[in-house]
Amino acid sequence: MKRITEAQEINFIVSFLGHMGIKDSDAKRGATVLTQSDLTGVRSHGLSRLPTYANKFLNKSINPNPNIKFSLKTNNLLSVDADGGLGIVSGPIILDKVIEIALMEGVCVCSVGNSYHYGVGNYYAWRFAQEGLIGLSLTNTTHHVAPFGGSNPIMGTNPITVGIPSAGDFPVILDIATSITAFSKIFVTGKEGFDIPNNWAIDKNGNPTTNPEEALKGAILPMAQHKGYALALIIEILTGILSAGIKEDLKSMSYKHDNSHLKEIGHLHIAIDVSKFLPLDIFKRLVNEYLDEIKNSSLAPGFTEILIPGEIESRFYQEYTHKGIPINPGLEAQLVEMVNKFGYAKADKLEDFMEVIS
Repeated sequence: MKRITEAQEINFIVSFLGHMGIKDSDAKRGATVLTQSDLTGVRSHGLSRLPTYANKFLNKSINPNPNIKFSLKTNNLLSVDADGGLGIVSGPIILDKVIEIALMEGVCVCSVGNSYHYGVGNYYAWRFAQEGLIGLSLTNTTHHVAPFGGSNPIMGTNPITVGIPSAGDFPVILDIATSITAFSKIFVTGKEGFDIPNNWAIDKNGNPTTNPEEALKGAILPMAQHKGYALALIIEILTGILSAGIKEDLKSMSYKHDNSHLKEIGHLHIAIDVSKFLPLDIFKRLVNEYLDEIKNSSLAPGFTEILIPGEIESRFYQEYTHKGIPINPGLEAQLVEMVNKFGYAKADKLEDFMEVIS
């Protein structure tokens, strides 16, 4: 399988986004988020997202050069209008401000509206943890999920991400969709020619399906049945509805999330400065002691180890930074099609438009 380095992926993404009209500084931010996804093994949110973004630029669904507006409501309450820009670009810019306020004030709560898909959640969680912050990030998404007991896709996959500093080799990272899987994982699985498990989704008639194409025409199921449904509903309110505060005419507005209205995507970031409660080094040590207790506890039959949230991603990161990021044939075909379609390059294979190491 072909592999590329972190630098090679970043350079290609920056170049391609520049070709699509994104200024260099913004393209570098977006490339960092996408590459973080691939480096941590979340291939559904990395290079494989580029064709989707490119199509959105083509039909003018995304503003390539947004004017992000910050409104500080109190010392530590922030409201942001992302101006319909690419979330992987506005996300890091907004995150910098959230971190700055949290380190000054002890906590920051930030509501973001008029946004778009902000990339892999673990990017935000890692950044928070690296700064000694406990971070929580929520986002709604386009509607691909049926509520528990329903069959119509009227909810998002609405993921939740948490980052917690630790004294170990990696921070504690929770990054999960409230659906049983992410929409993009079904999409990528289909592109790679595989079936999906029969408990992931239903077809347009409400029947379980293993066919990714039928699943994308139907609906994804919530994780843990009623529990995932309830979490998704709460996140929709905290992101899609709370972020409506950026709009001027609130009295006349209604809330009916339509997948054609991409700018109804919202986010909520909450960052807490650990050092305002206890010294950061002590907090990290205590977290690590607890993690060690979990790792060293008795195993259930059939298991070889207990994993900490974020540990698998950390292992991918260590492997891929040393050996390179794998590019499977399905992803290569998508990228070749993309660069030809958008006039970036005339290509038959990955090497025609990107450096590879193997």
